[in-house]
Amino acid sequence: MSASLDLEPDELVHRFAFADDGRVTPFSRIFGVAPRTAGVEIEGSTLRATFGPWRVVTPLANIDRVEVQGPYHWAKVAGPARYSMKDHSLTFATTARRGVAIHFKERIRGLDPLGVYRHPSLTVTVEDPDAFAATLRTAVGHVDEIVRDEHDHLEAMTTKELRELARRHDIQGVSRLKKDELVAALSEI
Repeated sequence: MSASLDLEPDELVHRFAFADDGRVTPFSRIFGVAPRTAGVEIEGSTLRATFGPWRVVTPLANIDRVEVQGPYHWAKVAGPARYSMKDHSLTFATTARRGVAIHFKERIRGLDPLGVYRHPSLTVTVEDPDAFAATLRTAVGHVDEIVRDEHDHLEAMTTKELRELARRHDIQGVSRLKKDELVAALSEI
């Protein structure tokens, strides 16, 4: 699935599925990577990539640059999430054809749940690398506007709606928080 290049305030989620490659995808499925457990999304001011049990979440403001790359040797991308001993990068791949390398200002967690390994970049092999790269670049270029729109949207919500949203994001102690505290906590996600 690809997304449009527009980033309208009322359309803040863009989802991209991983490519399906008959030579590579079966090796990923062994590790729990399937269409329902893998994807990349730009939601508001946040980038999320899920690849079976592995997950990367980072603010768009942490993205330094985006490059379409490939092809790759299939043996270097087939299977689980890949860690490069050479440059410590992380790869979520289901095809050897093409992917998008996302370089970060500050290293991100992704390979292990404790964050022992931090990665300077993440490569994802989505169905439409060009559309994803363009959408991500546009979002990064408009991150200040997106953050402002998200904040305005939160301000317009009732305290009850904010509490429900905070609970869905596993924010603790929401029943004690006032509206402005809920907005501040949700703005940091």
